[in-house]
Amino acid sequence: RFFVFFYRNYVDKTWGVSARMRYESPEVNAFVLGFDEDWGRYDWFNYTKEYKTRNWATYVNDTFTIGKFSFNAGIRYDDNKDFGGEFSPSGGAVYRIVKDKALVRVQIAKGFSAPPAAWVHDPQYGNPDLEPEIGVNYQLGGEVRPFDFLQLEVNFFGTDTKDLILYDWDTQKWENIDEVRREGVEGTIRASFDFGLMVSFGGSYVDVVDEETDDVIEDIPRTMYNASAAYTYEWMTHSVVGRYIDHNSTYPETKDKVFIFDYLFSFRLPFPEPYGKPSFFGAVYNLTNTSYLYREVWPQPDRWVEGGVRFEF
Repeated sequence: RFFVFFYRNYVDKTWGVSARMRYESPEVNAFVLGFDEDWGRYDWFNYTKEYKTRNWATYVNDTFTIGKFSFNAGIRYDDNKDFGGEFSPSGGAVYRIVKDKALVRVQIAKGFSAPPAAWVHDPQYGNPDLEPEIGVNYQLGGEVRPFDFLQLEVNFFGTDTKDLILYDWDTQKWENIDEVRREGVEGTIRASFDFGLMVSFGGSYVDVVDEETDDVIEDIPRTMYNASAAYTYEWMTHSVVGRYIDHNSTYPETKDKVFIFDYLFSFRLPFPEPYGKPSFFGAVYNLTNTSYLYREVWPQPDRWVEGGVRFEF
């Protein structure tokens, strides 16, 4: 892979491996054990400097169901070459008020996110004092299905984060904000019909506040909406997907409070099942050719198309 990022030219070569094992006892227990690792190196142009990277993680999670309740607990261990190791536990519960009709859930989890090595070790723009983000996430939500075809979902969430990573345009480096509180709500309404049509609409609102100043942190998306419609008939699927993002931007050139729609199409070819699943696919991105811009340095394409053949086996 080759990257050009704000006049920083470097080659990033990364390899990775992952493994996941799942054991299920029907309707009672689900156990997951996994492992991820990646390693590689950065070579910065115009500098006689090379930096090697290495990250690995292992995790375990178990979900146990008894009656109307499901309980889950897990733990993850991350080990990063620059920042050492960190344990992240999680736990939660689901209560089914009415089977297949309504439920409530609660979840709490610790999170660990180390910055990419380039943000730390770039010879000119790296920040050697950058620290990883560590946060505790809380969630309370529920789902209700008043009719078989209709599903409503709402979630309230919050995060207490230490050392939030944010880009500083003055220093042109990634910096940490000591203590940050993130609070928000998201909701979705989805309808699925027997004749192959599915429509959905969802949105979220988030406040990200610097706890030292009690000010909302700008240039972090605050309001987002997603809309979609998909129709499937035999081997064909047509989809229209839309997204809206308010970046809470401080930049005068920003034009972001618009919906961008994409059209997606797929056609599965009749093919003997043992020999694979070939299909044609096509897409028209930014279907209405809407002007959208967050930063001048990140221009967005106008309408563009792609198509091809996909083969699964």
